[in-house]
Amino acid sequence: MTTQRQVPEWQQVMIDRCYHPTGAWEEFPHADIEQPIGQRFEKMVALYPDRLAIQSDTSAFSYAELNGRANQIGRTILAMDAMDRSPIGLLLEKNPLGYAAILGILKTGRPFVILNPALPKERLDYLWDTSQAGLIVTDGEHSTLASDLAGTSQRCIDIGRIEQTLSPDNFHLPVSPDQFAVIAYTSGSTGQPKGVCHTHRTLLHVAMRLTNLFHFCPQDRRGILRTFGTLTSFTDVAYALLNGGAAILYDTQRQGVQKIAHWLVAQRITTTVFVPTLYRQFMDALPPDLLLPDLRLIILGGESITQADIMNYRERLPATCLLSLGYGLTELVSATMYLVDRENAVQDGPTPSGYPMQDIEISILDKEYRSVEPGQGGEIALSSPYLAQGYWGQPDLTAARFLPGLPGKNCRTYLTGDMGLLQPDGCLIHLNRTDFQVKIRGLSVNMTEVEDVLQQLERVQAAAVVALPDHAGTLRLVAYIVSHQSPPPSVTALRRSLLPKLPGHMLPSVFVFLDELPQTASGKIDRKALPPPSTHRPPLDVPFANQRTPIEQITCTLWADILGLDEIGIYDPFLELGGDSLKAMRIAARVQDEFGVEIPLAELFAAATVAEMALAVVAGLVDEAAIAGIGDR
Repeated sequence: MTTQRQVPEWQQVMIDRCYHPTGAWEEFPHADIEQPIGQRFEKMVALYPDRLAIQSDTSAFSYAELNGRANQIGRTILAMDAMDRSPIGLLLEKNPLGYAAILGILKTGRPFVILNPALPKERLDYLWDTSQAGLIVTDGEHSTLASDLAGTSQRCIDIGRIEQTLSPDNFHLPVSPDQFAVIAYTSGSTGQPKGVCHTHRTLLHVAMRLTNLFHFCPQDRRGILRTFGTLTSFTDVAYALLNGGAAILYDTQRQGVQKIAHWLVAQRITTTVFVPTLYRQFMDALPPDLLLPDLRLIILGGESITQADIMNYRERLPATCLLSLGYGLTELVSATMYLVDRENAVQDGPTPSGYPMQDIEISILDKEYRSVEPGQGGEIALSSPYLAQGYWGQPDLTAARFLPGLPGKNCRTYLTGDMGLLQPDGCLIHLNRTDFQVKIRGLSVNMTEVEDVLQQLERVQAAAVVALPDHAGTLRLVAYIVSHQSPPPSVTALRRSLLPKLPGHMLPSVFVFLDELPQTASGKIDRKALPPPSTHRPPLDVPFANQRTPIEQITCTLWADILGLDEIGIYDPFLELGGDSLKAMRIAARVQDEFGVEIPLAELFAAATVAEMALAVVAGLVDEAAIAGIGDR
């Protein structure tokens, strides 16, 4: 099934509430995407030269000042080689001058590649080499690293040393909307990073559809929380700068989560975007008596969103603020939208990802790329004239993921690799990535569903679930937990809370407690950086008790070997130690080999501790002896 942009009336009512209470919103005309980004920005400069454009805690530029700096940077680039069309690396922190550099690069007609200084050197080398960038724009703080990446300082531009005598006026270099504007590297969660190529037209289309949906206007003050280093760290700012609004930067890593709420109030922020992980931390730190009178819209995206996230919004944020959920990828930013207010109910189950935005169609495909019926799951495919152009330097991968079009389509289709379904009214439900679907003991498990249930528990602040092999190579679920409490809840308590909510094969075998979940540069959970599970005994409600008899000692050693733990107490429950049916069968076989006693599997599960199993072994040995005695007579 394919759906076009059909938003239900009740959603349209909320869309109409997205107006800034005093702002004069003007439609972003479709014709304005047929130009370079710099030209649309210069239109705002002409309209609002003295209005605040961008601000951090250390500097600020008006529209005229930001444009002047961008023009000086652009002229410096052109003076080095006006004919070069190669990408330009951007090695800078998140600050107003960095965004001036992006605008200056775009005005030259060359694409930019963000080289986040926080990335490991090996990753930066990879981005530099594969992007085939010809220059690096940087500052004095990172000049040594820039020279090392480029191989020579002659290919580096220090924006702090650009001659202020250069003309700040527009230089009107012809730039086609079809030219590449950015090569945006993905996080590389499934392999080496891929460089997604967007043109000026595709990025302007993102700004157009979000402006017209959320009514971004010159009176908006947009809070920028995302880390500098991703495509969205640019588009978040672009929504403000291409509409005459102000982009207010916040350095979460340096200033911390605790201060965000007071910053929103002090800076009179009207709209902002949260990655759900940061949103949860923000809500935890939000003072109960603090009002956010200017905040009219929070956009959540980039990770799975839970029912608990929505309940937090309803209980803690003002009724004048709307919550927007959505689904998007680097290959098609902000593909869907679903608005939530204090009244409309979101049904239990997976959180809706929303309805397709303008000029976007959604299909759910089976393995033969055939559309399935509403309510049936399959791979999410996005069709639009405004998809990314493909992957930089990877034509085979581009051909595999970007199809010429599905039957009945006059545009290309992108195979997302995500699983989902369409409800009868056309609302998308994002289920999981195909690589988040695993089989545990022969049964399919959606790891995002397990995460969702974990994050709804009262004592869990954040959670990530991955499938990892144990020491014997058997795949098992490992849950990484950040808790509100110190000490955190025991494994016993967590399992007790999960038992009513998840079938046995979806219960994590191992729980790892962390102070915080590692994050990528874009603020998402960095699953590759999660530490391996420890072999130490997990925190249980029962205290550790040592062995008392030789049979208990042998049984403890046997259990520890199969469960991959250093030590086990004789009263530790088998399931809470990570036991499952497969491990139970292995234990039964080992018990028979060790003692010559066969214990039925049902009895093994009933014997939930080493102490109980040792008694079963003794009983078995007694029975064997008794039978032998009868036979002797």
